[in-house]
Amino acid sequence: MKLRYILATLLLVSSLSWGDSTKYPFFGIVGLSSAINGENGGVVGIRYGQQSQDWRTSFTVETPYQEYQLISVAIDRTLLYSLTTSKLRIYGGLVGAAILFDKNDGSGDKSVGYGYGLGAGLMYYLTDNIDLDLGYRYMLVNDVDNLDEISSFGFALHYFF
Repeated sequence: MKLRYILATLLLVSSLSWGDSTKYPFFGIVGLSSAINGENGGVVGIRYGQQSQDWRTSFTVETPYQEYQLISVAIDRTLLYSLTTSKLRIYGGLVGAAILFDKNDGSGDKSVGYGYGLGAGLMYYLTDNIDLDLGYRYMLVNDVDNLDEISSFGFALHYFF
């Protein structure tokens, strides 16, 4: 039941698009190097979102790592446009996630916790339809046994349609 509420909230927030009336939907692939329980590992995810001139919202589903799988939503704001080129932007924002994990009680059942935190990074527009995103996120974790925080460095390519 809790999972339904978390997923509904994530879907609702990811459908928001803030800023001016011109919105640019995008789809992308994400590679993340995450530190979970002191162990570094890589995951891949898919991302959908919308972006305006100043705001971006995105919804990401990641492949499982260890016994955890993240489904996250992020809301970012452009903080600084490059002084030398209009192709580079620095952003910062908030991230929230539903964290699915194995209970490890032998039942094979999954449970749901949640995480919240901050993200920041650089966006560089390779073309009018493709951008490269290098980012970092840090999340505090609740309702997940033996997990208090997740930190990740990410690399993403987004296609705007």
